[in-house]
Amino acid sequence: MTQESAGLDTGIQIIDSSYIKLSGRLNSLRAAIRNMVCRYTIDDAIAYLEEYAIVHFWQEEEYMKRFNYPAYHAHRKAHEHFFEELHFLREELQNIRSAGLNGSYELSVETVQLVTDWISGHVRMDDKALGTFLCQLKCVDHEVGALSLM
Repeated sequence: MTQESAGLDTGIQIIDSSYIKLSGRLNSLRAAIRNMVCRYTIDDAIAYLEEYAIVHFWQEEEYMKRFNYPAYHAHRKAHEHFFEELHFLREELQNIRSAGLNGSYELSVETVQLVTDWISGHVRMDDKALGTFLCQLKCVDHEVGALSLM
């Protein structure tokens, strides 16, 4: 478990496993920055974040709807804002590519900051609250990742 994923557990296995992967990707991007190869890896990092957001947010939102989570609309709005930020990063990458470059240090740092802020804010607060809510309903993860009431 990475430093970022420590303390992120919500009690919902399928959600928690995505945080571990997200933290690993964040650490990989930080290493690429340190090794000065981030301009070659930023496209993969942004693509991963886009896929993460689509899959992970869909899972969370399905759970929230299924169990009538009271903070659903605010939580979903945070997801939408993250998507907007990712869209901005993708556009920035396309502009960099139009200039004939693979990526940039600055874009990599922006991406790290976005994910770091997301983990320290939304995940540590909003997603933990969702996990607490679901666990209070005695929801459990099954092997296929579906939630059900005990």
